[in-house]
Amino acid sequence: MLAQLDGRAIVTVERICKTPTDRKAAILKKWTALTNEDLEIAGNDRNLLAVRIVERYGMSLEWAIREIETWEAELLNSKAD
Repeated sequence: MLAQLDGRAIVTVERICKTPTDRKAAILKKWTALTNEDLEIAGNDRNLLAVRIVERYGMSLEWAIREIETWEAELLNSKAD
């Protein structure tokens, strides 16, 4: 069973990035091994994004989840500055 991202990161990427294009660009900037197809498959589903990161980077699902949460926090902090 797929581990669920917990609710600690209240601010989602959709709230931070104003358009789908901004969101896609931000994700591809962070995880350069991902492809446009990966993002199309993941859509707005953070769990599917984590799975695609796992597949591309060969790391654990827990690692990918932490990476997404850390990235979201960094985006939030950069928008607050």
